[in-house]
Amino acid sequence: MAPGETLWHRYLWLTPRRLGLIAAAWVLAVIAHNLVYGLVRGLFADGWDEPVFFILATLVIPAYVVVAAVYSVAVRLRSPGG
Repeated sequence: MAPGETLWHRYLWLTPRRLGLIAAAWVLAVIAHNLVYGLVRGLFADGWDEPVFFILATLVIPAYVVVAAVYSVAVRLRSPGG
């Protein structure tokens, strides 16, 4: 961590690289959800589904993007040149 950098800034500041990683994480969560569902579908006759990856792809990752975007815009607007 750089001197003067807060933990909030480290995890919430959006960069092009971080946006790419977020997109990749979303795709992997969708693939993992479908893969796990396909592998365990026959084991559970009551229609059990692995919801963890689905929740990551539909709730957690988009919520993180919204919070990080609001933080990045707020920091940019509060900066002396912003």
